[in-house]
Amino acid sequence: MANTTELLSFYDSDFRLTHYAARLKRLYGGAVVPGAAIWEIYPSFLDTRCRDEFLRVF
Repeated sequence: MANTTELLSFYDSDFRLTHYAARLKRLYGGAVVPGAAIWEIYPSFLDTRCRDEFLRVF
């Protein structure tokens, strides 16, 4: 995934980052590390309205 121009990230069943494209790290910086919770990378998911919708989809 190091050479893709896409913004890709993969998470385990606990919503922890497992794999990601280099572009994600460039855009979101230090929060992008293996094992980071999706809410750490995308803080807007902490808003209860967004988080509830996110969890409803999954």
